[in-house]
Amino acid sequence: LESYFGVLGCRAEDSFDVIRYNYLQLVKKYHPDTCNACDENLHVKYKTKFQEIQNAYEMLKIHFREQEAL
Repeated sequence: LESYFGVLGCRAEDSFDVIRYNYLQLVKKYHPDTCNACDENLHVKYKTKFQEIQNAYEMLKIHFREQEAL
């Protein structure tokens, strides 16, 4: 889980609201459509980073849902 927090620029003790805020900021920044005019290499990097951000957020969302259920 620590690596997922790191991907989103968060700490383990941050609330889900902070995680969601950071996630939304990163998605805006690294969305592949934001660099359509850029070169192909940069587009691939953005796409990879975007997928990494998406995955980290989904895993943390599951983690927080499980914590709420306890």
